[in-house]
Amino acid sequence: MDNILKPVLIAVIIILAVLIIWKANRFTTADQPEKETKAPPESKKPSPERPSSTPLEFFIVYQGRRVPVTHYPFTIGSRNDNDLIITDSTVSRQHAELFRKSGQVCLRDLGSLNGTIVNKVPRSEIAIVGGERIQLGTTVLQIERAMDDVSDDTQYIRR
Repeated sequence: MDNILKPVLIAVIIILAVLIIWKANRFTTADQPEKETKAPPESKKPSPERPSSTPLEFFIVYQGRRVPVTHYPFTIGSRNDNDLIITDSTVSRQHAELFRKSGQVCLRDLGSLNGTIVNKVPRSEIAIVGGERIQLGTTVLQIERAMDDVSDDTQYIRR
Protein backbone atom coordinates (compact mmCIF):
# COMPACT_ATOMS: atom_id res chain seq x y z
CA MET A 1 0.00 0.00 0.00
CA ASP A 2 2.89 2.38 0.76
CA ASN A 3 4.22 1.82 -2.76
CA ILE A 4 1.00 3.17 -4.30
CA LEU A 5 0.41 5.93 -1.75
CA LYS A 6 3.80 7.63 -2.17
CA PRO A 7 3.49 8.48 -5.92
CA VAL A 8 -0.12 9.62 -5.44
CA LEU A 9 0.91 11.91 -2.58
CA ILE A 10 3.76 13.37 -4.64
CA ALA A 11 1.39 13.99 -7.56
CA VAL A 12 -1.12 15.73 -5.28
CA ILE A 13 1.61 17.94 -3.79
CA ILE A 14 2.85 18.91 -7.27
CA ILE A 15 -0.66 19.73 -8.45
CA LEU A 16 -1.30 21.86 -5.36
CA ALA A 17 2.00 23.71 -5.83
CA VAL A 18 1.15 24.45 -9.48
CA LEU A 19 -2.31 25.73 -8.51
CA ILE A 20 -0.88 27.96 -5.77
CA ILE A 21 1.69 29.47 -8.16
CA TRP A 22 -0.94 29.96 -10.88
CA LYS A 23 -3.32 31.64 -8.42
CA ALA A 24 -0.54 33.90 -7.10
CA ASN A 25 0.34 35.01 -10.64
CA ARG A 26 -3.29 35.80 -11.41
CA PHE A 27 -3.56 37.81 -8.20
CA THR A 28 -0.48 39.95 -8.87
CA THR A 29 -1.43 40.51 -12.51
CA ALA A 30 -4.94 41.62 -11.54
CA ASP A 31 -3.45 44.39 -9.37
CA GLN A 32 -1.57 45.92 -12.29
CA PRO A 33 -3.44 48.49 -14.39
CA GLU A 34 -4.20 47.54 -17.96
CA LYS A 35 -2.24 49.29 -20.69
CA GLU A 36 -4.38 51.74 -22.53
CA THR A 37 -4.44 51.53 -26.29
CA LYS A 38 -4.08 54.68 -28.29
CA ALA A 39 -6.08 55.01 -31.46
CA PRO A 40 -4.99 56.68 -33.57
CA PRO A 41 -1.43 56.80 -32.23
CA GLU A 42 0.16 60.18 -31.81
CA SER A 43 3.60 61.36 -30.94
CA LYS A 44 4.37 61.93 -27.28
CA LYS A 45 5.54 65.22 -25.90
CA PRO A 46 9.25 65.11 -25.14
CA SER A 47 9.83 64.09 -21.55
CA PRO A 48 12.31 65.98 -19.40
CA GLU A 49 14.91 63.19 -19.51
CA ARG A 50 14.95 63.19 -23.33
CA PRO A 51 17.22 65.71 -24.97
CA SER A 52 15.40 68.46 -26.81
CA SER A 53 16.38 69.21 -30.36
CA THR A 54 16.90 72.16 -32.62
CA PRO A 55 14.02 73.58 -34.70
CA LEU A 56 11.52 71.23 -36.30
CA GLU A 57 13.03 69.59 -39.39
CA PHE A 58 10.85 66.58 -40.22
CA PHE A 59 7.37 65.13 -40.01
CA ILE A 60 6.46 61.46 -40.22
CA VAL A 61 3.22 60.88 -42.08
CA TYR A 62 1.36 57.95 -40.50
CA GLN A 63 -2.30 57.13 -41.24
CA GLY A 64 -2.78 60.57 -42.79
CA ARG A 65 -1.41 62.38 -39.73
CA ARG A 66 1.71 64.52 -39.79
CA VAL A 67 3.62 63.68 -36.62
CA PRO A 68 6.35 66.23 -35.85
CA VAL A 69 9.80 64.88 -34.98
CA THR A 70 10.40 67.17 -32.02
CA HIS A 71 13.55 65.63 -30.52
CA TYR A 72 16.27 63.05 -31.06
CA PRO A 73 16.45 60.16 -30.62
CA PHE A 74 12.86 59.74 -31.81
CA THR A 75 11.73 56.15 -31.37
CA ILE A 76 9.22 54.26 -33.51
CA GLY A 77 7.59 50.94 -32.62
CA SER A 78 4.54 49.14 -31.30
CA ARG A 79 5.30 49.58 -27.59
CA ASN A 80 3.48 52.37 -25.74
CA ASP A 81 6.66 54.18 -24.65
CA ASN A 82 7.77 55.03 -28.21
CA ASP A 83 7.51 58.54 -29.61
CA LEU A 84 5.50 57.21 -32.55
CA ILE A 85 3.38 54.18 -31.67
CA ILE A 86 2.54 51.93 -34.62
CA THR A 87 -0.42 49.61 -34.08
CA ASP A 88 0.71 46.81 -36.37
CA SER A 89 1.60 43.29 -35.23
CA THR A 90 4.40 43.15 -37.84
CA VAL A 91 6.15 46.16 -36.25
CA SER A 92 8.59 45.35 -33.43
CA ARG A 93 8.16 46.87 -29.98
CA GLN A 94 11.22 49.06 -30.58
CA HIS A 95 11.53 48.97 -34.35
CA ALA A 96 13.54 52.01 -35.45
CA GLU A 97 14.72 55.44 -34.39
CA LEU A 98 15.61 58.80 -35.88
CA PHE A 99 18.82 60.22 -34.41
CA ARG A 100 21.51 62.79 -35.12
CA LYS A 101 24.91 61.78 -36.47
CA SER A 102 27.56 64.17 -37.75
CA GLY A 103 25.00 66.96 -38.18
CA GLN A 104 22.59 64.78 -40.17
CA VAL A 105 19.35 63.11 -39.17
CA CYS A 106 19.57 59.35 -39.66
CA LEU A 107 17.17 56.41 -39.42
CA ARG A 108 18.39 53.22 -37.71
CA ASP A 109 16.71 49.83 -37.48
CA LEU A 110 16.87 48.62 -33.85
CA GLY A 111 17.21 44.92 -34.64
CA SER A 112 13.58 44.50 -35.64
CA LEU A 113 12.26 41.13 -36.78
CA ASN A 114 10.87 42.35 -40.13
CA GLY A 115 13.50 44.99 -40.85
CA THR A 116 13.31 48.57 -42.06
CA ILE A 117 12.87 49.24 -45.77
CA VAL A 118 13.67 52.71 -47.13
CA ASN A 119 12.51 53.44 -50.69
CA LYS A 120 12.11 49.69 -51.31
CA VAL A 121 15.65 48.84 -50.12
CA PRO A 122 16.31 47.11 -46.75
CA ARG A 123 18.48 49.38 -44.57
CA SER A 124 20.02 49.11 -41.12
CA GLU A 125 20.98 52.81 -41.05
CA ILE A 126 20.56 55.68 -43.53
CA ALA A 127 20.73 59.49 -43.58
CA ILE A 128 17.31 61.15 -44.00
CA VAL A 129 16.79 64.13 -46.29
CA GLY A 130 12.98 64.13 -46.64
CA GLY A 131 10.72 62.36 -49.10
CA GLU A 132 11.71 58.85 -48.00
CA ARG A 133 9.14 56.07 -47.97
CA ILE A 134 9.76 53.94 -44.87
CA GLN A 135 8.26 50.47 -44.48
CA LEU A 136 8.20 48.91 -41.01
CA GLY A 137 6.53 45.49 -41.20
CA THR A 138 3.44 46.15 -43.30
CA THR A 139 3.16 49.80 -42.22
CA VAL A 140 4.32 52.49 -44.63
CA LEU A 141 5.46 55.89 -43.35
CA GLN A 142 6.50 58.95 -45.31
CA ILE A 143 9.20 61.35 -44.15
CA GLU A 144 8.48 64.99 -44.97
CA ARG A 145 10.78 67.93 -44.48
CA ALA A 146 9.16 70.56 -42.24
CA MET A 147 8.46 73.96 -43.73
CA ASP A 148 9.20 77.12 -41.76
CA ASP A 149 5.92 78.76 -42.69
CA VAL A 150 3.55 75.98 -41.46
CA SER A 151 1.42 77.29 -38.62
CA ASP A 152 1.09 75.30 -35.40
CA ASP A 153 -2.63 74.62 -35.87
CA THR A 154 -2.22 72.97 -39.30
CA GLN A 155 0.99 70.99 -38.96
CA TYR A 156 -0.46 67.90 -37.29
CA ILE A 157 -3.18 66.72 -39.66
CA ARG A 158 -3.01 66.36 -43.41
CA ARG A 159 -6.30 66.38 -45.25
